[in-house]
Amino acid sequence: MRKLAIIAAIAGTAFLVSCGGGVDATKADQVAIAFQKAMTSGDADAAKKLAKTGTSDWIDMAITKAKEDGVGAKIEKATCADENGKQKCMVCCGKDGKETAVLLSKNADKYQVEMSKEEYTGAGAADALGGLGDLLGGATDSLSKALPKVGEEMKKAGEEVKAAGEKAAH
Repeated sequence: MRKLAIIAAIAGTAFLVSCGGGVDATKADQVAIAFQKAMTSGDADAAKKLAKTGTSDWIDMAITKAKEDGVGAKIEKATCADENGKQKCMVCCGKDGKETAVLLSKNADKYQVEMSKEEYTGAGAADALGGLGDLLGGATDSLSKALPKVGEEMKKAGEEVKAAGEKAAH
């Protein structure tokens, strides 16, 4: 009977840890690490438990990409600093050795992840479209410079063909 109680206690502890129950929510770095581990392991439910309502709305959309990016990640530490009333935690390290920023706010002495999808992924639609506009603008400039030269070369080649045709006709 005693062995059964010990096994049940161990199983219950493991369940709580896997569900984020083992996270000290009064420590921003622990919440940030747990959130990033949940995202990169594909555990949307655990990530949502660590996030405010507005943040949890986009987790399902971002979880697949975060999981793909998280393959091989060694998430071990976070360094947090106050930034505009929130804690900005740099969680180390992704598979490429880069840090991921996780923003947290404090609510009743507990930290919760509070950030937009764009803040988490690092690029918004406006940034992506702006980059595309820059790329297309550069291509347009290159073409406008190259086309007159192409036109001149075609005109020159046409004159040579015409001259060769006239010479052959005589």
